[in-house]
This record gives sequence, structure tokens and C-alpha cells, in this order.
Amino acid sequence: MKKQVIDNKEYWVDYKNNKWSCDKYTEEQAEELSKTLVGCYNCTDCKNSVCCKECTNCKGCLFCFYCTNCTGCAECTLCHNGIGLSYTKGDA
Repeated sequence: MKKQVIDNKEYWVDYKNNKWSCDKYTEEQAEELSKTLVGCYNCTDCKNSVCCKECTNCKGCLFCFYCTNCTGCAECTLCHNGIGLSYTKGDA
């Protein structure tokens, strides 16, 4: 785990480029949260997720991409504030 400045904010960054805000988490907390992301890359402040990419502040999600503030979603893309959804932006 290394400390890095990104867009003028400090983050704890793991080897898969997942990151946690230094304002919200200690290094130890970030290390523990890193262990809860399985196959996730470039996610920010996320936890307990599997195979997600570029998500922010999500928890318990599976195979999601570019989502924000979601909980328990699966196979979502560009989802925001989703709860247990399977969604792609533009779906009717």
C-alpha cells in the first residue's frame, strides 16, 4: 500500500490501483478493504466487491463498471445509487 496524490487528494493505493481516501481511512483500514476487492481494478473507496472496474464508493457489487454509490449490484455499467440492480445506462 502506498500513499499517492491524485487530483490534489491523498489516497492509499494498492497494487491493482484501487484507492481509498486518506481523509476517510487509515493505511491499515485501506489494507483490510483491499483484501475485500477480488479482481477489482481502479476502484475508489469500494469494499466487498468482485471483478469491478473504475467504480467509486460501492459495496457488495459483482462485475460492475464505472458505477458510483451502489450496493449489491451485478453487471451494471454507469449505474449511480443502485441497490441490487443489473443495469446499463440507456436501458428503458
